[in-house]
Amino acid sequence: MLRRVNNRTVLESRTGDAVPPDLGEPTATGRIVAGALGISFVLFLIWACFAPLNRGVVATGLVGAEGGRTVVRHLEGGTLAELRVSEGETVKQGQVLAVMDLRQARIARNVVAERLLKTQIESASLSAEAQGLRSITWPAPVLQALEKGDPTALEWTKIQIVAFEARLGALDAEVSGLRQQSERLSAGIVGLNSTAVSLQRQAQLVAQQTKSLRGLQAQGFAPRNRVLELERSGAEVNGRIGEARAALAQNQIARAQVQTQLTQTKAQAVERAASRLSDLQAQIAEMEDRVASLDLQIERGTILAPVDGVLLARAVTSPGVAIEPGKPLFEIVPEGALVLRVQVRPTDVERLRVGAKAKVRFSGLNPQTTPQVDGTVVFVGGDVDVEPNTGQPFFQAHIEIASAEIKRLGSQQLRPGMPVEVFVDGGARTALQYLVEPVVRAYQRAFTE
Repeated sequence: MLRRVNNRTVLESRTGDAVPPDLGEPTATGRIVAGALGISFVLFLIWACFAPLNRGVVATGLVGAEGGRTVVRHLEGGTLAELRVSEGETVKQGQVLAVMDLRQARIARNVVAERLLKTQIESASLSAEAQGLRSITWPAPVLQALEKGDPTALEWTKIQIVAFEARLGALDAEVSGLRQQSERLSAGIVGLNSTAVSLQRQAQLVAQQTKSLRGLQAQGFAPRNRVLELERSGAEVNGRIGEARAALAQNQIARAQVQTQLTQTKAQAVERAASRLSDLQAQIAEMEDRVASLDLQIERGTILAPVDGVLLARAVTSPGVAIEPGKPLFEIVPEGALVLRVQVRPTDVERLRVGAKAKVRFSGLNPQTTPQVDGTVVFVGGDVDVEPNTGQPFFQAHIEIASAEIKRLGSQQLRPGMPVEVFVDGGARTALQYLVEPVVRAYQRAFTE
């Protein structure tokens, strides 16, 4: 039966116990709450489907140089004599960073240069001899050394002049002797020619006399003995003509031999000088290359800064240490072209793109006085690198900071090597995507068997 209790209608059972009303029937308040929750859920779904949520990529790195660090090395190596800079110091192009111990190089250079000068002097002497000149023409390096009063040049030119004149005198004496011999033979040839002509004339006269006398002897007017004497005289003259002609031929042959010997003597002198000159010229070329190499080594012994910038690191700390050839000595970062070089995890690189905006915080500066600055991604590495110390893989990215943003730092200067933290805008996605993506990924990894 029904009865009212506290303004409520209560159904009582036959035993007198109260029966609760139907709890599934909503009240007015419940309907309002349910409606509000439903509307809120629908609005949340609409917001989740359309409202963008920015996602970021966190990366760390260092302040670097746009052109990269310039590594200064020494090609030959050796012992360090002077160290003139310290880490963090600002250097200018051409400034002396260090000086190598160049004593051995200078000694070697002086030895080779002295040998080169002597060889050039001897070469000039032989060149004059090979050309048949009567005096020596010194080359420019020798003249310069003489003008400076170089003791080696002064002494060696005197020695070579004496040697040149001695060789020239010996050649002149030999040539003069051969010429005199040739002249004597020529004079003998002239005399023999005259003798032969005279004998020939005499033979003709004897022959004429003999012919006339034979005619008289045939008529009985001349004795036979006289004819025989003329015939004997004619035979003697003809014999003497033969001897003169033979002597003339011998003298002509001897003169030709002397002329040949004279020519050979001159040619041999030129050949000896030219052969020796060729050897010396090869030595000169080799020594000039050696001197140039040593000059370059001495020049490189003064290690200069190749660019303006900041000395970021140095591998040597004090003079006297031995340096290996090609070993890096200094690292210089050019000033006025600073960019950020950051390392991005491989799982985040897909959200990184060139042109993306970034927020940069310089953890090496006072966070209370250093504002965050805006930057832009200008480079994303195309392949993974590995950190040599930790072995962790990463992609390299470069963040460029506009000059206007750098001015916001005020008096605080950015130095290469300063640590930075970068927050890169990885793109927008909806809240629904944010909630659904983990479920989708889990679903894709599930049900693989």
